[in-house]
Amino acid sequence: MTSLIAVLALIHTIGAAIGTYFTTFAEIAYTRAASDGVIDHHERKYIRRSYRGLKWGMSIVLVTGIAIIVVEYLTGTVQPSVLQGPFWFVIALTFFIILMSWLLSRKMATWWFAAAALLSAWWSILLIDLGFFNAFSFISLFFLYVLFLFVVAGKMALWRLWLWKPRSQKAREPEQASE
Repeated sequence: MTSLIAVLALIHTIGAAIGTYFTTFAEIAYTRAASDGVIDHHERKYIRRSYRGLKWGMSIVLVTGIAIIVVEYLTGTVQPSVLQGPFWFVIALTFFIILMSWLLSRKMATWWFAAAALLSAWWSILLIDLGFFNAFSFISLFFLYVLFLFVVAGKMALWRLWLWKPRSQKAREPEQASE
């Protein structure tokens, strides 16, 4: 039974890596595409493909997370790892990603916050799956995530300003030429 749980944990980590890769890639693609002020047909198609990859990553993480819970609890072989805060924090982040994606699709969340929250959540899931933060409690992981969210939001804002700066300079060039 422990080999089945190990396989499910490995598949969960692969799903987290897929989600993290596609979230990071989609955010970079979106920021670059939006830096000129217009997202054309090819850029939109590229971003849509990234979000399809996100669906696969989320599906894998969700199914394997539930499968681990079912296998360990219904067979009566509950491992200490399932009783720890990091496991339940990953489950909470998984549902948070689903909720935040839904809010973003309904335009009930601002893009800057949702993008930073999703990117932070995917990276947190991957790092926990890889064994980092295993000694932390649920509450300490929550506060660490909030800190990570603010750092990521700040870095993303600076990166967008850096990329969008040439556009603002191009907009001023015709004004300077007409003087």
